[in-house]
Amino acid sequence: QLLVHCLLQLEYYDNIPIVEDNAQAIGGDYTFSNGKKVKTGVMGLIGCTSFFPSKNLGCYGDGGAIFTNDDSVSILLLNHNFSNVFRNRDHHEVLFRKINTFLIKNKIIKNNIIDLGAWIGDNSIPWSKNIDGVVYAIDPSNENCDFINQTCEINSITNVKTIQSAISNSNELLTTDEHINHCSFVYGNTGLNGKNKENAVSLDYLYETKTIENIGYIHLDVEGMEYKILQGSNKLLDECRPIISFE
Repeated sequence: QLLVHCLLQLEYYDNIPIVEDNAQAIGGDYTFSNGKKVKTGVMGLIGCTSFFPSKNLGCYGDGGAIFTNDDSVSILLLNHNFSNVFRNRDHHEVLFRKINTFLIKNKIIKNNIIDLGAWIGDNSIPWSKNIDGVVYAIDPSNENCDFINQTCEINSITNVKTIQSAISNSNELLTTDEHINHCSFVYGNTGLNGKNKENAVSLDYLYETKTIENIGYIHLDVEGMEYKILQGSNKLLDECRPIISFE
């Protein structure tokens, strides 16, 4: 029991994934020292079993299966350059991801979610699999939004709505010299002379036009635009009272 406890602590606190070999114990129970019982095969990130004839769940020939309760793991990815980045995102901002997973799975975050600065959907897509509402994935990059839409399609995800737009405190033109797929409209500001130009709207504009509604959580990853975005969200914040997080 001590070894199992230590291994699970490594996974939780140090983000070391635990793969549980369940080939000889499928269907069994494990009892922790505090009396809590869980099914074997679901304690780690992934449980695996063998279909070899001598195993509990055998067949003619060889094979196997893996099981997971983690929706960040069970996502099909496209044959796309962005997929390599998406695949490794769970090793970044680990504490942030754990906090958000806790808030969502314990129903502290309710209603719809705004993922602002959604990038390639590495938050929007896993979150969508854990809520009944809609995730609004907002990003200025058309390529990023296309990747999110295609990834949702192959995973049969229907509750992610992409909005390809920059967001500010008013309807205005923003520019940057950085690549629009991952950029800041603040750092290294070029005024209106940047190579890449994007029309911005406010969150209140999207709310008043019913493009977004019933917001319970706003995630901001907007590279210095936080203050202006909140300035343009007064009505939404007053009426919906969402939880807000910053990166």
